[in-house]
Amino acid sequence: MKNPTISAPEVGTPEFARFVDADPEAERILAFQEALGRCASKQVIGQNYIDFELLTPVKHAVGLFKTYEYNGLSGFYVESPHSELLGAEDVSFGPRNARGGRNSAHGVFFGDIIFGDNKRLPVAVKPHQLGGANESVLTEHYNTRAVRGLGLYSLEPVAVLLGYDNSESAYMITKLEESLTTLDTIDWSDFYPKIDSHPGMTQIWSQIARQVAFLHSSGSNMHGDLAGRNIAITADDYAFLIDWERSHISKIKPRDAEIRYAFSHPDLSMLVETFVLSPNDRFKAGLGIFYGKQGNWWQGFRDIFLNEYIDTRLQFAETNNDQQDVKEEIEVLLASLQNDMEAAWQYSQG
Repeated sequence: MKNPTISAPEVGTPEFARFVDADPEAERILAFQEALGRCASKQVIGQNYIDFELLTPVKHAVGLFKTYEYNGLSGFYVESPHSELLGAEDVSFGPRNARGGRNSAHGVFFGDIIFGDNKRLPVAVKPHQLGGANESVLTEHYNTRAVRGLGLYSLEPVAVLLGYDNSESAYMITKLEESLTTLDTIDWSDFYPKIDSHPGMTQIWSQIARQVAFLHSSGSNMHGDLAGRNIAITADDYAFLIDWERSHISKIKPRDAEIRYAFSHPDLSMLVETFVLSPNDRFKAGLGIFYGKQGNWWQGFRDIFLNEYIDTRLQFAETNNDQQDVKEEIEVLLASLQNDMEAAWQYSQG
């Protein structure tokens, strides 16, 4: 396997163990390079398979893909806009340094797929390494497709690299956006309570409030892991959601307020924790917007995010003729989220 950037001692030697201990990301990169080099088949992903008329379109799409396209062997399955990757005899991966020197919480690493006459496609690679890796990767891949199908901006899928079976690692590959960072790389310590002094930060949360409201208004949808690390921002301050691995995406309208709440509350509850908890928390790292600060945190959350989220939800409800259900859902959300904030504060006190 060509490797223009990283070299390592022989696997299994004490030198290799020290190499991996010194740089855990290097182990993930080497494993991906090896998996790419030994995959048994390479082909274009044939069809989208997502049927938004179904309650679980992504689960259905994954099942169809496994039935009609996955041959049970390790394989490199490429989205059709990037099909030229398959015309080259040799396809390899050259890693780049982690942005800002930080290793991703997801184990994501960056680099270039190298093919043909030294052509390069900049990508981000996310390993799925626990049991059920193939299923997990395909779910995230089709969730990302589905989100883009709803009309929300998200990362562009390039390919999936599947293992021989669910016990092997699998990889989600997206096109690299060079300037992209995530909210957990920003220092939020001076944002609250002087939010009016930080219009750029305020605008980020305004964008996210509208996007999350659109997501929750567009069917039976939730992100599933709405933490700061999963909110991306570009160099020109465009913010959007990433990492749809745990999402539920469907255009089917929830049948009542209780079902709506079951989709919206987990996302907003996690955002509350993200605002309250410290970036240094060992188990539930947040952004630290409120952590250690005086003031009315509940009002702060409303001013920064929740009021615009509610206003946008109500605007969509009027368009969709489901105002009563949404008003009932929001009433319960307001009570629950205040309790969630109190619980997060108690947790932050140790």
